[in-house]
Amino acid sequence: MSFTIQADNAQPNAQSIALDYLLPATNITCLHSLNSDLSLYLQMLDQHTPPYSGSVHYSKEVTTAYIDNKIRLISWLPSINNLTLAVEYHQLETQQQAIQRADNLLDYFACSSIKSKFPADLTPLETKTLLIARVLMLQPDVIFFDAPFCGLSHAEQKNLSSKLIDLSTHFKVRLICNEPGLEFMQQSNSPIIYCADSHFFFYHNWNAFKQQQNDG
Repeated sequence: MSFTIQADNAQPNAQSIALDYLLPATNITCLHSLNSDLSLYLQMLDQHTPPYSGSVHYSKEVTTAYIDNKIRLISWLPSINNLTLAVEYHQLETQQQAIQRADNLLDYFACSSIKSKFPADLTPLETKTLLIARVLMLQPDVIFFDAPFCGLSHAEQKNLSSKLIDLSTHFKVRLICNEPGLEFMQQSNSPIIYCADSHFFFYHNWNAFKQQQNDG
C-alpha cells in the first residue's frame, strides 16, 4: 500500500518534542531513541490517539492495526479460534474461509503445531507470532508495532525478524515499528526516525544512520 503520513508539528502531549515530518511510502519505517519512549508517537501516527497539538494525516484512506505488549490473546480460546474470532464476528468471511486463512498464516510463521494450544501454553515467540497473525487476519494496510521484539531472546528475535521484513511483500502490508533494535534496523535497511537531544533526525536507511552516528 503506497501512501504517506504527514506529521505537522505533532505532539502526543504537552511535554513531548514536536514531530514535523513526511513519512515516506516505504515498506518499513523504524522509530528509535536511546532515551525517550516513542510509544505515544506511534499511537499518534496510527491516529489511535489525537495529537495534543499539530496534526497527523494520511495521503489516502487506509486501514490500520496496532500491536503492543499490553494486548492479550483470549485465554479460553485455542490459537486457531483466537485467529478466526474477529473475522467471524464481523462476518468478513465464512468460517471455512477464515479457518483456511488462519491455517495459512500459521504455516507462514511455521507455527502450525500451536493450532490447538491455549495461550497459557505458548512460548513468548509463539504468543508474539499469534498476535501478529491475529492482526493480519483483518488484512490491514499498515501495522503499527510497538517494541516488536520485547520479551524475546536473541534467537527468537532472529526467528521473527525475517518474517517481519517479508510481511510487506507477502501480505501487501506496511510496517511502522517503535524500538525494533539496531539489528533489525540494519537488516531491514529501512528509513529511521531517530529522537536524540530533544530533536528528531531522519535517515533514509541504516547506512545513513550509521554514518551519522560514527561522525558524531
